[in-house]
Amino acid sequence: MPSPRATSTSEPPTDASPMNRRLLARPVLGAALGALLACCIGAGCAADPPDPSEVRREQVQTRLEATFSGQQATCILESLDEATISALARARDLEAGSDELTTYSDAVALCVSGASTNPTTTTTTAGSAPSTTEGP
Repeated sequence: MPSPRATSTSEPPTDASPMNRRLLARPVLGAALGALLACCIGAGCAADPPDPSEVRREQVQTRLEATFSGQQATCILESLDEATISALARARDLEAGSDELTTYSDAVALCVSGASTNPTTTTTTAGSAPSTTEGP
């Protein structure tokens, strides 16, 4: 005569012993982990990676806004070329005498003085004194 605890292999265990609870929990836990993994993978693939140049621009914008007004920071950022933005994003200080420092200094002088109300205004350096000339 079979023991009262014995069950057929096609029926799930019905008693509440720790062994039977673990056997019942495995499929549920496996399904939950599978669903979680699918969500994580799906969410990671759905978002496009950020554009590195946009990330650099945002970093420089944040640093500029810590020192200048929002309008001045935007003006400075719009006056900079990609090489200068990259240099500003990489380092805290620009190298003395570099083209990037000259470009940045000219942009700051132009935007802080309020002279950049005309979007076609450009700044060039002749010797050590900056000069402002009208663009095309």
